[in-house]
Amino acid sequence: MYFNLELLSKYKKELMGVYAIGIILCHAHATICDMPSIVEKILSLGTICTEMFMLLSGIGIFYSLRKNKGKIIQWYKKRFLRLFVPYLILAIPYYVWFGYINNHSVCTILLNISTINYWINGSGAWFVAMITLCYLLAPLVYNIYVYCNNNPFIFIILFLIVFALSFFLGFYENATYSSSLFLLGMFISPYVQEQKRINWLYISIIGILLYVICSKISMLAFMPRIFFLFPLSIIIPIFFIDKIYYVKTFLFMGKISFESYLTNCFLGVILMQYGHFIIPEKLATGNYIQYLLVVILGITVSYFTHKLSNIILNKCTNTSSNA
Repeated sequence: MYFNLELLSKYKKELMGVYAIGIILCHAHATICDMPSIVEKILSLGTICTEMFMLLSGIGIFYSLRKNKGKIIQWYKKRFLRLFVPYLILAIPYYVWFGYINNHSVCTILLNISTINYWINGSGAWFVAMITLCYLLAPLVYNIYVYCNNNPFIFIILFLIVFALSFFLGFYENATYSSSLFLLGMFISPYVQEQKRINWLYISIIGILLYVICSKISMLAFMPRIFFLFPLSIIIPIFFIDKIYYVKTFLFMGKISFESYLTNCFLGVILMQYGHFIIPEKLATGNYIQYLLVVILGITVSYFTHKLSNIILNKCTNTSSNA
């Protein structure tokens, strides 16, 4: 009945691998593949995987801020290099190509690459835009949590502020869900480090009650799905990894999870544009071959992007050390 929160840290990379695979499956129905309605509904649950990325990120960010207390400038530099080096390697050629075929101005291309266009028009790499904002505000949230001794009411207040801003300012649904899960991740991070145990059955019951209440008062769309799907999104993947069989595929995908997310999005658009030139018409039914190609190319490009990013990051680190 009890779940040790420390497993979220122990199996972080493996979990990110699970969620990376979940996003690939989710994008299959969201982009180009024709599927039965029941399959689409099941795969649509994969959108929770991006929320889980934010939860795990929040846990890690709180820990890194505690570890690097008083070194905020260095912390920002390290975080944004790790975020933007792989992103820019993939985003610059993609948005230049995307801008060219859509006759975008240089300004629009730059806005897309910088992710600013997401906040203006809702276009561009929303996940990168959201994680950038969360990183910028993370030290402030960290200090609030620490000053208030990680009082759960502070998390609830911040949570409500996020949803109020989302409602009144018209923020996008993905941004709302992701930022709230990032706040939750930062809040539970101390408990993860202390290896606290929670009763997952009670949490699941609370999630079901929340689902029923929110559906009755028409607030279902405003509540992150993780609160309803806690066992499915956390307990089951960890049980599978920890108790049944250790799958190295999850660890591999976890290491390239961010790059995999980006390539899956970018290559999906490219294959929709040029897939008919590559795949014979007889094999193009349902677009399954096209998406399989997206997955294979995406994982390959992600792996080499990850390797190149590490080389660049290591050089940046060595340069800073020698300065």
